[in-house]
Amino acid sequence: MYVGACYRLQRSNSVTSTGSGSGGSLCERERMNSFGSSSCIRDRVSSFSSSSCLRERVGSFGAAGLEPIPGSPVHKAIRESSLYPGYEVAGIVDCIGEEMDSTPSDIQVGDHVIIYPYDDGADGYSEYVSVPDIKYLVKLPTDMPMSVAAMLPTGALWALNTLQKAEPYVRKIFSERAPEGKCNVLVVGTGSLALWALRVASYYFGTERQRVNVTVASLRDEGISIAHEFKKSCITGKASVSVVQWNEEVYEKQLIERTIDACGGYVDIVIDFCSTSRSLNRAIHCLSRGGHIFLGTETAEKLLPKFSRRAEDRGIQMEAVEGGSLEQLKLLVELVSSSKVIPPPFSVFPAEDACEVIKKICNAEIHGHAILQFS
Repeated sequence: MYVGACYRLQRSNSVTSTGSGSGGSLCERERMNSFGSSSCIRDRVSSFSSSSCLRERVGSFGAAGLEPIPGSPVHKAIRESSLYPGYEVAGIVDCIGEEMDSTPSDIQVGDHVIIYPYDDGADGYSEYVSVPDIKYLVKLPTDMPMSVAAMLPTGALWALNTLQKAEPYVRKIFSERAPEGKCNVLVVGTGSLALWALRVASYYFGTERQRVNVTVASLRDEGISIAHEFKKSCITGKASVSVVQWNEEVYEKQLIERTIDACGGYVDIVIDFCSTSRSLNRAIHCLSRGGHIFLGTETAEKLLPKFSRRAEDRGIQMEAVEGGSLEQLKLLVELVSSSKVIPPPFSVFPAEDACEVIKKICNAEIHGHAILQFS
C-alpha cells in the first residue's frame, strides 16, 4: 500500500565497528529500487546511470549501478541523507501460505503490517510481494497510518540503532562531568535519517535532554529550514539545537572553525549517516580527544581504513552502524504509535510518479521523506 522512496543496497559482508584503527570489509553494489505496478522484476520505470544524474527510460529502475556524479543532484541527495539505501514497505496481508499454518504467529489475513528489511529481500516494490517467513512481518496498531509506518523499516530503524549505540557514550560523559555538564553532539545532514535521529534522541534522553547540545551540519541551503522546523516543533525545555552550514565552496579550515564555534567547542559525538571524505575529515577535526563517530555501513569500507590512523592519533573511535534488528523495529512501532517519538515531515505521492519523485528528492523539492502510495 505504501513504500518509502529509497534505493537498494546489495552487500556480501558487513562492517560493524572499528576501534582506533581496526577495519573491516564491505563489498557492495548499490541499486535503485523498482516501483513496478505488477511485478517485482518487470515494469520498472527508471534508472540511475553514470553518464546522467537521472536518466528516465522504460526499463531497469534498479538494474543499473548507482554511480552518482560528484556534485550532481543525486550525489547531493545521498550525501545529505535525503536519499538512502533501504526497503520500506507497509501493506495488508493478502494470504498466508499453507506451510505457515504450523508457525505460531498473531498475523492474520487483512492485518496491516510492515516488512522487516531481511537479507535477500524482494528486489523492488510492487502491488504484491511474497515474504518467505512470517516472522519478518510486524503487525501495526489499527490506528497507526500505514503512510507513517512505511518510514520505519529503514530510516527510523537505522536512526534508532545509532542512538542506542551512542547512548552509553552520552551517559558516560554525563557521569564524568558535573551535574550540569553537557554532551556536545554533531549530526551531519538534514535528510530523513538525521531528522529521525534528532527525534529519537529527544525521546531517549527525556528530562536530561537539556544536557545534550545538538548541532546540525547542513550540507544544503534548504536543510537549514528543516533543522529549524525540528527545533521549533520537537524540542522543548532547555534543550539546545544549533545549525551550521557546510558550504563546500568555503575553505576547509574555515568550515572547521565555524563548526567548533557553532557547537560551543569541540564535540564529543558525531553522527554521520552519509559520510564523504571531506565531511569525515571535518568531523575528526571537530571532535575532542577520545570522541566517537558513528557512520553508516555503506561508506565504512572506503572511509574507515583511510582515516583509521588519523583517528588513532587523536584517540577517536569510529563505528559503522547497521540498519537495526527486528526487535528494534517492533519497539519503533510502539514508540511512534504511542506518540513517544514524533515522525519527521513526509509527503505521499502516487507510486506511478516514482521517477518524478526521485527527481524532486535529488533537487531538494520535497520537504521530509517521500512516501509512494499504490492505488
